This record gives sequence, structure tokens and C-alpha cells, in this order.
Amino acid sequence: MSRLTKNIVYNLLGQGLLFICSLISVRYIFKQLGGEALGIIYFTMTLNALVSAINIGILTVAVREVSSNFKSDPGYTLEFIQTVSLFFWGLYFLFSITLFFGAPIIAQKWINLEMMNMPTAVNLLRILGIASFLTIPCSFYASLFRGLQRMEFNNSIDVAIY
Repeated sequence: MSRLTKNIVYNLLGQGLLFICSLISVRYIFKQLGGEALGIIYFTMTLNALVSAINIGILTVAVREVSSNFKSDPGYTLEFIQTVSLFFWGLYFLFSITLFFGAPIIAQKWINLEMMNMPTAVNLLRILGIASFLTIPCSFYASLFRGLQRMEFNNSIDVAIY
């Protein structure tokens, strides 16, 4: 089987499993935890999507740089990976600290709580938000695997994390 065929199969399997897991999890979360918890989860997912939009161009450059320089200039590739890793981890810590201290304000001003108490909502925002921001550095590492054309790693990690 060619590398292209394997990558296509890994992408189809990985994305299909993620789709099935998300259908199951939404039903479970809404049924067991209620609408407020589901709303906070969707809020953190939306926040994460907005923050992740920042790095789309950088990820494209990372794929291109790794794929074109990995074999010909491994020293440059290593320096590139180290520099961009520092940038993405810095973004992660900046957004995480901001969310940690901003969670009480968000819970008080933006979320309509009826059944959940305020400290629980704040803690839920902090835990889910900070955990969801991990996609910032993870998306960079996923782009490195794409640059190496090793899609089995990306999809395996995505399904295992979910």
C-alpha cells in the first residue's frame, strides 16, 4: 500500500471515529450533566476555535518547512521546531493564565446559570478552557507529523485524546 493510500485510510478512520465519539458524548453530556454543563463545554470549544484561528498560517508554514527541509537540512528543521514550539507554548500559557483569572468574570457576566452554582461554573470553565487550549501546541506538533507525511500518528493521537 502506498504512503498516500495509507494516509487517506488513516484520515478516514480517524475522522470517522472522532465523529462517532462526538455524537455519543453530546448525548451523554446533555442527558447526564444537563444543558448548563453542555453550554459551558460549547463555550470553551468556541473560545478554543477562536484562539486556534490565530495559528492557521503558521501551521501551513510548519508543514511546508518540515516537508521540504527534514532530509536536506535537519539542523534548520530542529531550530525551526524549537522556535515555533516556544511560541506556541507561550501562547498556551498566556491564554491559560488569562482564562484562569477571567473565569469568574465570564461566569458572572456571560453565562446564565439556573441549576449550577457559580463556583462550580468557574471551576468548570477553568478546567475545560485550560485543557482545550492544549490544542494550540498540539496542533503544531500535528503539523509536524503532516510535514513528515505520518498521518497515522495524528489520527491515533486525536482518537486517544478524545
